[in-house]
Amino acid sequence: MKKSAIFTFLTAVLLSGATHSAELPDFLSDGQTYATDWKACVGFGDGNAPDDANTLDKTGIFGYEFGCVFVEFKPVVFAGSTSGYLVTASCGDDSGINRPDVFDISFYDGIVTATSQNDYVYDTLRPREDGDGESWGFVNKQFEMCQPK
Repeated sequence: MKKSAIFTFLTAVLLSGATHSAELPDFLSDGQTYATDWKACVGFGDGNAPDDANTLDKTGIFGYEFGCVFVEFKPVVFAGSTSGYLVTASCGDDSGINRPDVFDISFYDGIVTATSQNDYVYDTLRPREDGDGESWGFVNKQFEMCQPK
């Protein structure tokens, strides 16, 4: 119980100080939430969202027993315009172990695409696939807006 209270407190502290960014992307600046599965838009509390579903908003990427809190956004500028963002994050799961990660996040035609550096490297070095031929971990996922603003 004490560990749970400490974890909850530290998570609240991290979330309150998250996204100290130089530039918050427009597609996140008005409180938009995106999800890999529409069932995740209503949350994971009711148990109806698939275990591999994730949501993404200006604070981070979250799923069932998994979360990455965004720490900083850095725009990727190519030919004078922003083509995406490198986002540093602190990630953890139900094991209680946190790890840093860097995500490449882009927005095109209403879809946010996020690629995890850690999981991409891990999957390249030790490829594992589930029964459906999917890569292990959070290598690359696409998110659609839950409720347009």
